[in-house]
Amino acid sequence: MIKYGETMADENCGQVTVTLEDGHLVIKTSNGINSVERANQLIERLNTIAAAKDLQALYAERMRMLIESPNTLESGLGLLRIAYEGEFALSHTYENGIMTLCAQRAVT
Repeated sequence: MIKYGETMADENCGQVTVTLEDGHLVIKTSNGINSVERANQLIERLNTIAAAKDLQALYAERMRMLIESPNTLESGLGLLRIAYEGEFALSHTYENGIMTLCAQRAVT
């Protein structure tokens, strides 16, 4: 989740927190993103994951696309793997050039 960050002067970027809240593991990252276009691409990816009724099918489709186009620079699998394989719910905020990603799931 932190790989999307860029260097910024703000002391609130480049942070990772891991907490246990009401029986849920919560991992948050705050990262600077200078490019609104890049932020929008990330938000679109997060929205696609959040809207998916079948994460396994979304994951399989992404894998198929990578097999068909193996020279793709970005796999696009990282956040999808966190959601699908790790069974985390993902959310985000983007304000003043800072992207905060949150991954949470129940602890069993």
